[in-house]
Amino acid sequence: MTIRSATEARTSATAAIIEITMPREEDYFEIGNLIISSHFKQVGQGTVNLTWSVPPSAERKVIGYEVQYAEAGEKEAKWKTIQFRGPKSTAVLDDLKSDTEYLLRITTTLYNNAKTESGQFKFKTPRIDANPIQKVDVIYSHDISSVKLQWVLEPHIHKDKVAGYDVYFTDNKDHPDAQWQFVRVDSAEGSLSLDNLSESTVYYVRVNVRNHDGTVIRAPSIYKFATIDSSKYKESASESNSLSYKNIEIGKVEISWTYPRRILDSVVGATILYTNRKNLSSDQWQRLSIPDSKNTSIILTNLQPGTRYTVQILPELYTGEFAYADMEQFEMRVDREEDQQLNRGPPLVRPPERFQQMKAAEKEFLRIISCNPDAIISGCAWDEQCIARVEDSKKGWCISNSLKDAILNS
Repeated sequence: MTIRSATEARTSATAAIIEITMPREEDYFEIGNLIISSHFKQVGQGTVNLTWSVPPSAERKVIGYEVQYAEAGEKEAKWKTIQFRGPKSTAVLDDLKSDTEYLLRITTTLYNNAKTESGQFKFKTPRIDANPIQKVDVIYSHDISSVKLQWVLEPHIHKDKVAGYDVYFTDNKDHPDAQWQFVRVDSAEGSLSLDNLSESTVYYVRVNVRNHDGTVIRAPSIYKFATIDSSKYKESASESNSLSYKNIEIGKVEISWTYPRRILDSVVGATILYTNRKNLSSDQWQRLSIPDSKNTSIILTNLQPGTRYTVQILPELYTGEFAYADMEQFEMRVDREEDQQLNRGPPLVRPPERFQQMKAAEKEFLRIISCNPDAIISGCAWDEQCIARVEDSKKGWCISNSLKDAILNS
């Protein structure tokens, strides 16, 4: 190629000569079958995988690629570049944002330093909504067909703005949303009891957050749990946790327990939860961690005298998971001061010190305990009175003061 400079008056006598080597026909090819796949776990955190193909005749001639990408829509695109050698036609982009449109171009370098450009591609990363739910716990009960769900909000969700929750559950996650069962929770407290479930069945749950302003934060995550098999439950019922307790002094009780034999080799410890207000959510119960599976007794202190406490023993397995299916819930009663005074009496009247078997806690129904109206220690709680029966004055019932007043005033 010869290049001369010229004006209207004259043409230069000298010329610059440039030699250009044109690529051969077989060096021309286009990148085809560009496949873009992405995986985003959270907003701003994800990867995009690029895979493309070149003609078989050109595969051995490729010595490297250059991938350039930039956000679309910017006045001046800020192109980022990835260069790598070798014929492998794949690349990973790990600094892209979700719900964003990008421009992409790929340049191929051949063995003779010839370069071919792919042209410009455009793609958009998926939109990922931040999950409002941090975790969901499943609490099993003695009723095989019922479970209690408790969940915790992510820190970026303001609880004072939450009006309630929309809970969806199903035993077939492939069903369309309209076929999932729906339960509306009109409370900011994250808990719900599900009844009439099928035994030995896997269920899927999604919890959406409903705000006071009417907006709904849809949870992208779906949680699953399995209900208990009744046959296995009956087999393990005879070997369930055996708990007992002993009042040591005012406000101090020692409890003892055993683990079911079938999980004994897998247990590495336990979490003890206890409260005198069963209506509180489990995260508000007092708890103690037992890191040693051989330690099966502990002393609870600062308890309120004359009060019934509910105790849960939650075994922890070597996998780091909790054995919720083997969790047991029991009740115990803390002695009042007069009970302890009687225990410190003369040897002839002091009852023998012994562990008392805990009573398994039942559902939230009205419970009335029998008592002896003539006994010094009636066995009733501090806020109850032993009322003699009409048919037998030597036997009575522990009636709470509030229930007695309600009956008298009705």
